[in-house]
Amino acid sequence: MHVFAIVVLLVCLGAPAAAKAEPGDFAPSVASELERAKAAGLPVDALETKAREGAAKGVSPERVAAYLQGLSAELSAADTILGDLAHGPDRGELLLAAASARRAGASART
Repeated sequence: MHVFAIVVLLVCLGAPAAAKAEPGDFAPSVASELERAKAAGLPVDALETKAREGAAKGVSPERVAAYLQGLSAELSAADTILGDLAHGPDRGELLLAAASARRAGASART
């Protein structure tokens, strides 16, 4: 029984990495926002995850695209604030955490 639970856990942990989205997997408005973010050097994986979450909840592509546009702006602002600190293998996670903090009311001065 324990072996089965471990196998299920490993499969679940590996599933997001294997499910790499392609631009054609999203509605045109969402794909367009993802392409803009990619061109700006933002962590697209985090945005794709949010897009998939929205689609799974039945949110319209237009609302998902608008959300991604706002999140991209926050990620860009976080990148500017963090500067050289936001580079390396954990850059996407760091920017997403900083963007979430900004959305919660944190500023560069707090």
